[in-house]
Amino acid sequence: MLIRRLPFWARNTNTPNSNFARLRQFCLIAVCCRCLVAPATIPSSFMHATAGSYAMETQENDDDIMDVDHPEASAAERKREQHEPAPPEPAPTAAAPPRPGHLPFPKLGENNKIETQYIDITSKKVGVKELKSYCAAFGLPTTGKKEVLKNRLVAFSETPERWETLKPRATRTQLGPRREPKRGKGAVKQSTLRAAASFPSREKHALAHMPLPLPSAIPVQTESQRAAILNWAKTTVDRYPYLNKAERHAAAAARLESRSQSRLQANTLNDHELHSRIANVEASLSSLQMTVPSIYVPSVGTLVGGPPALASTPLAPPALVSAPLASVPSVSPLSALLASAPSVSALPPLPMSLPDQVAEPSIMRTLHLADGVTVTFSASDVGPPPATTFASDIDLLNRMWDDTSKHWGHYSHLVIKNQYIPIVYWKQVYSRWPRSAIVSRYRQGTEEEFWAAFTDVNGNRMTYSDICKNLQDTRAQDDERLAAQARNEYGEDFNKVFTYKKHGQMFVKRKAADIAKQYRTLQGHVDDDDD
Repeated sequence: MLIRRLPFWARNTNTPNSNFARLRQFCLIAVCCRCLVAPATIPSSFMHATAGSYAMETQENDDDIMDVDHPEASAAERKREQHEPAPPEPAPTAAAPPRPGHLPFPKLGENNKIETQYIDITSKKVGVKELKSYCAAFGLPTTGKKEVLKNRLVAFSETPERWETLKPRATRTQLGPRREPKRGKGAVKQSTLRAAASFPSREKHALAHMPLPLPSAIPVQTESQRAAILNWAKTTVDRYPYLNKAERHAAAAARLESRSQSRLQANTLNDHELHSRIANVEASLSSLQMTVPSIYVPSVGTLVGGPPALASTPLAPPALVSAPLASVPSVSPLSALLASAPSVSALPPLPMSLPDQVAEPSIMRTLHLADGVTVTFSASDVGPPPATTFASDIDLLNRMWDDTSKHWGHYSHLVIKNQYIPIVYWKQVYSRWPRSAIVSRYRQGTEEEFWAAFTDVNGNRMTYSDICKNLQDTRAQDDERLAAQARNEYGEDFNKVFTYKKHGQMFVKRKAADIAKQYRTLQGHVDDDDD
């Protein structure tokens, strides 16, 4: 089998030619090394020297060759060897010099030592993918075109100092690979820089006092202190012995029962004392009424037993004397009586109903409706603001607005003393009320014309909020126009006419709404929204 691995011109073992003998020896050595040398690798001088001898001896040794191999097998073998690629060349080592185009590169040997290997990177067969794999193996960047990668590998090959980076770093089993130590001084914190700038000559000084003692497990109490603490602990245990759950519940029930009994006794005593004091006060008030008939004072029974009188409840006090107060005797007995009356802290203070001449008068307001009805009321006659909205019914807002137009529907959410109050009067009742902008615009034409103006391109009616926003924008534009017109009309007198006073000083109006409001007033135009 070893002879079959040789080329056909090297299989003749009987030739006496020394050149063929040496060639056979070389082929045998190559086959034994599992690296068959192709004919192209044999030196040309050697081939020319042996070609003549081979041609002369081919016929003589043909029979011997036939004895070794069958002719058909030899032809098939020769055909196979012609198409068979040459075996790979052995990688050059440091002992064997590299072939042209091979560059030295490092590789890790035994015990992580750097050894030299030769790699061909200049051949056209070496593609970008292989170059990138070489760069990645040597820790180089893998970006760039083919020429950039080649130049990068050539530069790495020419600088053996960089080969040391392939060695693995020292490792620590608990922290992983050790990183390279930082070279140079690291960044300094801003607080350190500020402290150095603020205190350039700061020096360490000795403390003005002894260092504070550190906590220690050694007790620092004296014998007398320790005895006092133990005595206190024993006294506490004797005073408050341990009680189990049942005993604690029983003790709590006993305390609750004792508290209830004491509270009941105190209430009984207070009731007797209270009734006696009330009787004394009633007698004193009766004598006082006989002495001062012009002052009406309700009985204490009314104050204590009866319900509190409301401010809106009509009172029917006795007829008062029309004489001036100066003719009334001194009320010092009343003061003395009130001073001698006992104070009952167990009862809350009750309101006292006095006539209008004695009680503090409440703020009264009057509304003059369009039908001639006058409504006089106070804050107690007005209920809370009605929780209503006109977002979905603007026509209802129009009917409730005022009682002077044909749109009045004789209905309103606000009722005072059985009278429907139109919205136009709400500003005299509440601090906030609906504005008239949307009603004024609604009454400028018919309902169809109103909704034609406030309908979007899709044929949908605008919401109440959108309509109010549109009217506010229109109002702002009108105010800007009137403010500019007022400035042009009054000229230099503008700063004298359009002013307001604040904290005793006069200021010129700047807001367009304020200027337009005053300008409309000067022109005689009345606008409900200006209120």
